[in-house]
Amino acid sequence: MTFWTLTFVAFAALAAASMFRVRFAYAAFVVLGVLWMPARASFRLSPTSCETAMSIPLAVYSMTNYKHIGLFAMFAMMTLAQFEPDDRWRFLKLAVIALGMTVLVEGEQALLGLGHCRVRDVIPNTTGTVVGACLMEAGRAFRKSRRRTALNGNIVRRP
Repeated sequence: MTFWTLTFVAFAALAAASMFRVRFAYAAFVVLGVLWMPARASFRLSPTSCETAMSIPLAVYSMTNYKHIGLFAMFAMMTLAQFEPDDRWRFLKLAVIALGMTVLVEGEQALLGLGHCRVRDVIPNTTGTVVGACLMEAGRAFRKSRRRTALNGNIVRRP
């Protein structure tokens, strides 16, 4: 098994465990995710400038950054899984955490010279966060309605 395959398996296992509210797995995923880019750069700094250009066409074009959308959707789902379903502040907490992760990722890209540091990446990151939050809430609503239907139909299924 190659190093990259092993790394992917480790990240996937931590992501899966964090979906079941294993807080250690969530914390390990976040810490290793933040350290991933510096490790790829051998912990050497190579600062580059961050692209700050913003316009409507660039904003629309940034929505084709499917990698960021997918990764932040997964990150949002993992983060929301850590909160209680009745926590009224969970979406605000998610927004702050996702914005912090965006700043960290773009800052690493600027300091390490890996990837492309762009301020407009906040758009696909926010989109991914909203998509992940919607998927989590849809799943919770579906499970809740299934339990309600099961109880009303005198068919009780264990969750």
